Amino acid sequence: MNLREAFMEEFGNLSKKIQNNALQGKIQMFFRLELCEEISKTDLAKALDVTEGNLVNAMENFILYGVVEEKDDTYMYKGYPPEFKDLVAMLPDRKKKLQDSTDRLAALVSEAEAQGQEVKEFLRVISDIKRDFGLK
Repeated sequence: MNLREAFMEEFGNLSKKIQNNALQGKIQMFFRLELCEEISKTDLAKALDVTEGNLVNAMENFILYGVVEEKDDTYMYKGYPPEFKDLVAMLPDRKKKLQDSTDRLAALVSEAEAQGQEVKEFLRVISDIKRDFGLK
């Protein structure tokens, strides 16, 4: 499994544990890894291999919290607002799960780097996750 797949899988599993919806974790990681600020619903559904109906349902929280803006048939990634740190801090069990998942990703990146793989993009994603959720 390559790092991209591992990151998508890890956050899918995390989201399944936290919200019983693996797709939400995969969506989050897709936006973090792609560095695309805008994508059509059709293209995102295709990229994640899901129906548009399932995608729309999974996108509700992202839109509600302002992480993603929906305009016409396009999603625009805005990033996580600073208040997310406070929200996560109020949920210590969730914060621990996020930290554990991020630690697993960091271990995968260290292993890949030791094997000579380019990991700059993945280090950036881990740093962004830590910043967005107030993790160590």
